[in-house]
Amino acid sequence: MSLKPNRLRGVACMLGGSGMLTLNDAVIKWVGADHPVGQMITIRGLFVMILVLAVVHRPGGRGLRTLRVSSISGMLVWALMLVASTYLFLTGLQYLPLADAAALTFAGPLFVVMLAPLLLGESVGWHRRLGVAVGFGGVLLILKPGAEAFRWAAFLPLSVALIEALRDMIARRMVASETTLAMVFSGALVVTVSGLVTMPWGWPPIDPTTIGLLALAACLQGSAHFFMVEAFRHGEAAFISPFRYASVLWATALGFVLWGDLPDAWIIVGGGLLIGSGLYLLRSKKTG
Repeated sequence: MSLKPNRLRGVACMLGGSGMLTLNDAVIKWVGADHPVGQMITIRGLFVMILVLAVVHRPGGRGLRTLRVSSISGMLVWALMLVASTYLFLTGLQYLPLADAAALTFAGPLFVVMLAPLLLGESVGWHRRLGVAVGFGGVLLILKPGAEAFRWAAFLPLSVALIEALRDMIARRMVASETTLAMVFSGALVVTVSGLVTMPWGWPPIDPTTIGLLALAACLQGSAHFFMVEAFRHGEAAFISPFRYASVLWATALGFVLWGDLPDAWIIVGGGLLIGSGLYLLRSKKTG
């Protein structure tokens, strides 16, 4: 079956967005050794909002009208879920390797496949269920079941998986009435406020280099969320979400480049299953 152009754009947006988000995670993991989560997400969130404001005020842009929200309650629920997943995942990064933490979040697409018929009314046949199951099997191989990764910290990114699955459900409905930039800006605003609340617990001094890294993380995160929200404009959630599995491969590559972690046989076999499941999903029928 040939892939429709709009679905191809959705896949490209999800793959690109997941890669940027993983690079953002690597920067945060690097900085997080010396700074608390609340401080990092506050500074990063401020840069994300500045970036979005610069985009909406570009020549030919619509200005602040682009950031107008149709449903404040819906946006607030979506943003609070973003806050929860941000804190859980970044805290998990302090205790888990980047690839392990990223892989653990990828129960999310499996949750999407199970929840899409109930919450979105989308048809999800056995082809996609099988494809996601194979992909998740690849994640388990990468994790090496029974290894140290399955300690208490593993429940943090696993919780993120469920929250992100529910957030995808909400995003799929919201893109019909909200602009992508409004969703990115609102999410960054709520996350930033949540980080400011942690200031009384003490923030250490921060140097210009660290601020620069957090500014880079902001650009990566803002761009990633833009592309990942855009992905849901071009395809149904149950089809698009499994391509987040690519983040495991991104994380593995970054782990090698930044920390010298070489992939072992588990990573290679698991990564092969992830790629194979993605290709299988590309070829599966819409309802199949």
